[in-house]
Amino acid sequence: MSYQSFFQKEREAQIAWRKVSLSDQQPGGQNRGRYPHVLPSEHWELNLWDEIRSELLCYIDENNIQPHTGKHNLCSSWVLCANLYFPFREAEGLDLLAGFLSNGLGLPVDKVRAIEFEWEAKEDRLKPAELLGEPNGKRGTGQTSPDVAFEVDTPKGTGIILVESKYTEHWFYQCSGYRARKEDPYRRPNMNPARCKDFPGIVEDPTRCHLTEWKRTYWDYLKPNFQSAAKMGACCPAAFGGYQLLRQHALAEALNNHGDWHLVISAVAYDERNKELFNVIRLADPSKGKADARTYWADLFGEYVRLLTFTHQQWVQWVRDSTNNQQWQGWLKYIGDLHIPEQSGHRFRRKPDTLPNDSGH
Repeated sequence: MSYQSFFQKEREAQIAWRKVSLSDQQPGGQNRGRYPHVLPSEHWELNLWDEIRSELLCYIDENNIQPHTGKHNLCSSWVLCANLYFPFREAEGLDLLAGFLSNGLGLPVDKVRAIEFEWEAKEDRLKPAELLGEPNGKRGTGQTSPDVAFEVDTPKGTGIILVESKYTEHWFYQCSGYRARKEDPYRRPNMNPARCKDFPGIVEDPTRCHLTEWKRTYWDYLKPNFQSAAKMGACCPAAFGGYQLLRQHALAEALNNHGDWHLVISAVAYDERNKELFNVIRLADPSKGKADARTYWADLFGEYVRLLTFTHQQWVQWVRDSTNNQQWQGWLKYIGDLHIPEQSGHRFRRKPDTLPNDSGH
């Protein structure tokens, strides 16, 4: 039997679900092809739990959000994130999420104030355009916008948890400054990508990073440990699969420096069946293969903001195990049928991969 990646298995599962759940079987177009696991783009909302469709569309419009261009793909992590968290934006759902964060993941969270998608701060001085040198974007495109953010209260004050949500992806994408690209007014092509393979050199002198030529200010906030960088290997993590991690971490560090939060966390929520996602960094010694980002990221970047990872299964199981989960039975069935099937005997266990420090000012 030939090997199947998690994406291939999940794609087949989504095609099977579509055959019994949706009347529209027309293949949708994406990346210059047409596929049975992709909906026609004009019908992308069929990818959402029907209980949230209308409200989510209004939320997108009211907040001037650009949803991910692949939202009509049944394997879309953006849609999975919406299906997992948008239903919990009211009082009972916020309380349930607060319990998950505090009792499930051990974070100092007393209350969840809000769940926001494609998050950006309300104050102009804390928006990515100002903080990170990303002047030409908006929520969801052209700027660092976490898929979802939890605005929380802690014993010391307010906090923000920035979450990158992943599903079937095998990496966190490649830095847009690594490959040469067509000229545009804001992004001159990188004519010397070889420098991206000297990560210790970039750590020593961040101006060697091509992103600084685009006036990106990520390295104003990222302070990698030189020894950890040297041990990790030659290549910049952003250039070889960790770009989204680097940008979100830079945003978290910037918010921690300039904002009024007493807790700032950069997090990744992922499917526990996806074994490839975090193995993204090619080391200097090819015989060592790839490194797992969860094992080195906290040592590599930041003294205050650390990477926290948790699985979609942990969150869904928390809801399943809740004593008040009767009101979530419809959601649990939908999520179980489409995304996160219930596993026999699987009970929630507190097991966050990395706990961040409680950062404050």
